[in-house]
Amino acid sequence: DLFACALIREMTPGKLPKQVVGLVGLYYVCYRLAKNGWVVMPTSRNTRGFDIVALSPDLRKRITIEVESFSGRSAVSLGKSCEILADYLVIRTNVLEEPVTYVLSREEAERLIREDRRGEYWIEVKDYDREEYRHRLDSLRAPKLVIKGLPASPGIVFGKARICLTPAEAEEKMRQGDVPVIPETRDPEWVPYIKRASAIVMEGGDATYNISIVCRELNAPCIVGAKDATKQLVDGGEYTIDATFGAVYEGRVEELIKGQD
Repeated sequence: DLFACALIREMTPGKLPKQVVGLVGLYYVCYRLAKNGWVVMPTSRNTRGFDIVALSPDLRKRITIEVESFSGRSAVSLGKSCEILADYLVIRTNVLEEPVTYVLSREEAERLIREDRRGEYWIEVKDYDREEYRHRLDSLRAPKLVIKGLPASPGIVFGKARICLTPAEAEEKMRQGDVPVIPETRDPEWVPYIKRASAIVMEGGDATYNISIVCRELNAPCIVGAKDATKQLVDGGEYTIDATFGAVYEGRVEELIKGQD
């Protein structure tokens, strides 16, 4: 970061034009998002509302970002509109010295907006210059797809995986709301454990298997055909199970869970 700032100062001595300062901030944010796993697409700098569209590698999640970049520390001007259209507002200050990056969600940014006497809207430095907004770009990570299968019963849940190779192992390990990860089977002895589960992930099979049918009857999300799931998923690991799409993501993917509500 500091090396890049020094390089820019050497290449462009004197005061940088505002447009160049803006591009320095924009491409830095693009670089960081790409490192965080996003497919990054800058928009035209004249586009009203946001400067970056970022997609998860499986194209299931999209976020938009507005970038405001300053050579020093400055208030963010919103003009005559008090509306933030992007999902996130990223403010990059002191871009050529010791840069500081602030990341605000749309809701956080809109709470800070002030109107002046001329009817124009601003976010003042003293309002966004807070520790909770600093250096949060690492929190904007693309959902990590761990395994893909086939949807057999739709739904999206978050839960702990329990690797269970036999019904006896499920009896020993499973708690209410866990996600059993099981080998391909038609054994009806698994059915009682579906009632404990928040979702099911099965290594083989298809939508005609009795486990798939029971899951649909119980409205329990189910993924089948998830090759090597018992090896790729971690026992006790926390995952987001998207059985509508047939995907398992690492950790809690809030946007997918909220989108179902």
